[in-house]
Amino acid sequence: MEPGAPVELGETLREATMTLAERMGEWPVRWCREGVAQGRREGVAEGVAQQRAVLRRQAAQRFGDAVGGELEAMLRDTEDWDRLGAVADLILSADGGSDFKARVAGVLRRPE
Repeated sequence: MEPGAPVELGETLREATMTLAERMGEWPVRWCREGVAQGRREGVAEGVAQQRAVLRRQAAQRFGDAVGGELEAMLRDTEDWDRLGAVADLILSADGGSDFKARVAGVLRRPE
């Protein structure tokens, strides 16, 4: 049942009471389901943020702090795990900081 949707309570007080009691029994299940979904969304967002931070540190170690900072800015809005994985591969395969940044820009421009 959609939130805010009209509810048929029945024709008698007894029917209305029974319907309300049934709905109240469903609330904990619904709240649990909504809580799990919210927890998943928050967990994914936290995981993505941690992955971006790891990539920044790795890029800074390999190419210097300036490149790490630039990568952080480039990835600020990236939440796609595949793109983040591609950036991780580039840290290992790029010839230098300029090559790395150019290749990251290409990964981020690529259509989803």
